[in-house]
Amino acid sequence: MSTIIHKTTHGIQSQSHRQYPENWEGPEWLPVPPELEGLAAQHAPYCTLELDEDSNLVGITPTERPAEPEPPPSIEERTAALEDALLTIMTEGK
Repeated sequence: MSTIIHKTTHGIQSQSHRQYPENWEGPEWLPVPPELEGLAAQHAPYCTLELDEDSNLVGITPTERPAEPEPPPSIEERTAALEDALLTIMTEGK
């Protein structure tokens, strides 16, 4: 198995038939050492990449993830809101 990570977006790709340090996407990607694959999979794209003087990936530091968005109202909640609005319109004669 081999994993690569994009230098800018920190997106990852993995392929089971490839071996480290193979890079199948080009110069904007870095091979992920086997000992860092778990960190890459867990934290990408919310991470910073640590490179050595030869631009080899030597570390991955997790960064803060953005807050999860509020879930949309359920169908039941939306139906109830529409029923309330319809009832209001009907009782007010508008």
